[in-house]
Amino acid sequence: MSPTQLDYEKLKQQVQKQLGKHKHGVLATAEGDFVTARQIMFICDGLTMTFITTNTTRKYKQIVVNPKVAVAIGNMQIEGVASIKGRTSDSDNAWFLKIFEEMEPDIYEGHRDECLNPETPWRVIEIAPKRIALFVSPDNYLDVLDVDEKTATRYLGRELVAPY
Repeated sequence: MSPTQLDYEKLKQQVQKQLGKHKHGVLATAEGDFVTARQIMFICDGLTMTFITTNTTRKYKQIVVNPKVAVAIGNMQIEGVASIKGRTSDSDNAWFLKIFEEMEPDIYEGHRDECLNPETPWRVIEIAPKRIALFVSPDNYLDVLDVDEKTATRYLGRELVAPY
């Protein structure tokens, strides 16, 4: 059976709903022959994911060299491109700290002064998704949202290997 085309907007809404249920995921980054993965806390705006890290972490250094990233969240795999949006103390990033404080007040309080310091090492990173795949079990299908092409495709059973 051939892959089936789906309604892009409907699948996009389903993905956004799934993303809204989570605030943690596993981020994979790579540089050269080294791939690393770690859990992150993120904030979603539509399909865009945003998180913070310091400029001394391995993930930050890998993103600088290679902005292509992947995130696993529940039954979703997200492939995207990360971009550094500046320091947490930059006025353009105040929205992130406001939401962070609402989501995790205790964690925010522990980092507040450092995040607001103009010389802070904390950076805001945004992930623009390119491809999002949702695996549905036990029905054994994969719905793939191609964000750039604005297409949605369902792969069944043995076709699951096709998009990889």
